[in-house]
Amino acid sequence: MTLPLLSKSHPDIQTAQRRIAETVNNILTFQHDDSRVRSIAEINAGVTPTNYAYSAKPIDVLRYDILPNDASRRALNSAKLKALLDFTQTGPRGLLYFPPVTGNDTYYFDATVITVRDGVHINCMGCTLDFAGSAVSSDTNSGMLFALRDFSIENGTMNVAVDTTAASSSGFAIQVGARGTDSPKVTVYDSLLTVPMGGVRIHKMRINVSNTGSNMASSGAIGIIGGIRGLEVSDCYITGNNTLRQGISYEFGWATSPAGNQTSHARGLTIRNVTVANMDTVGTSSAGVILAGAYNATIDGLTVINCSCGITVTPGESLFYNPWSGQDATGVKRNIHLNNIVVAGFTSIGINLTGAQLASGGYLAATIAALGHPGDYQAQTDLLDVTLTNYSLNGSGSPWGILASAGRATIRSGTIISCQRGIVVTDECTQFDIDGARITNCSQQGIQTDVGSAIWSPARTKKGTIRNCLIAGNSTSAAGSFAAIEVGANTDSLLIENNRLGYDSAHDGVSETTQGDAVFVASASAQNVICRANHVGGVAGAGTYAYHNANSTPPSNGNLIDNPSGVSTYNGLWDGVAQQATVTLTCTTPGNLAVSYSSQFLEYIKRGNKIDWVLRIETTAFTWTTASGSVSITGLPYAVNATQGIPAGALLFAGVTKAGFSQFALVPSPGTTTMGFQASNSGSALTSVAIADFPSGGSVVLRGSGVYFA
Repeated sequence: MTLPLLSKSHPDIQTAQRRIAETVNNILTFQHDDSRVRSIAEINAGVTPTNYAYSAKPIDVLRYDILPNDASRRALNSAKLKALLDFTQTGPRGLLYFPPVTGNDTYYFDATVITVRDGVHINCMGCTLDFAGSAVSSDTNSGMLFALRDFSIENGTMNVAVDTTAASSSGFAIQVGARGTDSPKVTVYDSLLTVPMGGVRIHKMRINVSNTGSNMASSGAIGIIGGIRGLEVSDCYITGNNTLRQGISYEFGWATSPAGNQTSHARGLTIRNVTVANMDTVGTSSAGVILAGAYNATIDGLTVINCSCGITVTPGESLFYNPWSGQDATGVKRNIHLNNIVVAGFTSIGINLTGAQLASGGYLAATIAALGHPGDYQAQTDLLDVTLTNYSLNGSGSPWGILASAGRATIRSGTIISCQRGIVVTDECTQFDIDGARITNCSQQGIQTDVGSAIWSPARTKKGTIRNCLIAGNSTSAAGSFAAIEVGANTDSLLIENNRLGYDSAHDGVSETTQGDAVFVASASAQNVICRANHVGGVAGAGTYAYHNANSTPPSNGNLIDNPSGVSTYNGLWDGVAQQATVTLTCTTPGNLAVSYSSQFLEYIKRGNKIDWVLRIETTAFTWTTASGSVSITGLPYAVNATQGIPAGALLFAGVTKAGFSQFALVPSPGTTTMGFQASNSGSALTSVAIADFPSGGSVVLRGSGVYFA
């Protein structure tokens, strides 16, 4: 029924005027519902909505016939989403969402790579995006969603099951960035970009990867490449069906063309509150997070469960050798921060802090080799500095907890259990600080600083500290065979301070039954190993000590035991504790001097170059007829410093007769390892004591003490 129109006039002038005003206002405030027509962005992208009832701003995928809960639509959904988001075309930007229809919805796609243009931000709204199929040859270095910049995805689940056989580095759930011509989808040389790659956020996503095929080793969940400026992965859970090789992986890019010239490196990478679980644990190739060539990167809150390796930090094949001029040339060897790290069930290395890497096998092999020495050494070492704090590592089998070859490694406040070795430091980690580690139940050493792997030849010396640690209950594979801390050659300075080494029943409720030496200096060339204020609760096994030094002959190289508590046994040569040297009573021309001893030692304590000594010589036979000259004692452990004061040592004596003299002293001889005798008396000049003052056939007793400087 047609309703009658209002009269154009009205007897009430106020009513008539009000109608006119209302009509004008309706015209002025009219807004066209552009969701009912094809937008300019859709026209530019070449896409036509199939259901105009759904929103274009924000972008509702139902508008484009991308529908959930029907696995037969994989190819159709992929084709429509690819056309909608294709980053080679101008098209819709802004918020894109996958609306829940039933409340438990899955949008099915095949393995087609969907490139995502800049400015698209996906909210999955609790839905699942399920990708399955086979990669094609053009999918190298690609992911199911492939973006370069200004992209985010959040609040959903991605399932990925791709046969990777046709393309290396394929089958990632999400790929961010590109390098040169490595990906057929896009060519990127960072220096040619008007806007850098980056500005990416992956948040509150659950990613399940079940890939197959011959290229699984180079596949993963999230792949990142190139000179990224700002990327965050936060509050995500990644699981790998026991086959995943890479959880989150980053690799450097090319800044300039041709490839191999200047490299680009990510800045501002942040991984926060992420879990990676159920990876491939066979071999040594899988890792929860791989950062190869990144700097200024932070990982804060990462849990990796069941993997070969938890985290690998490395300079990558580029070695930061020729970084992007004006962009990456400053600071490229610094700033990797790892905090709140948990790795459990790892089979190779819990955390691998690589700062030294050989160029051989990489694209720089010939370039680096042509540098000669030491240029090639410099180009391959001291490439990363890493800080690791608040970690917990629980191994499976015989892995190493932490392996460090970073130029400088700072490792603080963590727990390592059930590994083969707790912390291992190579010869290229020349500055390390380990503080607050709790290392228990390892089958071999708690901390080993002498694993070798030097690139420099000869190897450079290292400096380090090990403080405030508990290292106990290790060497479980063979009781007494391995030390809490093993120190090797090329050590220039190592401060081992305020640690508890070995279980102490009074403190821990259990006794040490497996761990051998508390500190084992395995090389006679190690220098300045300072063991200060450590408590050794116990050592296990025969022939083990609290402090064991492989060097047993002077010099001591500055290795020192200071203020120990608990078990304080030691062997080998140490400063700070009593050592004993065998000394000999002789003269300038011994002739037929024959001496037999019941006591013949000099006990001494060395600190720095100061030596406090106590002498005891007692003879059972002392005869001579042809001997002559001044008497001396030889066999001091260190030569006497000729430039410092030469103090005289006090002496008690018997078997010495020197008319007119009643006081005798032992005086170290500068530049030698001998002490001479000097006699003194009031009103007489100092004089040396001669062999003639020692009657043949008598018994000689010399007991003295003093100090000298080496």
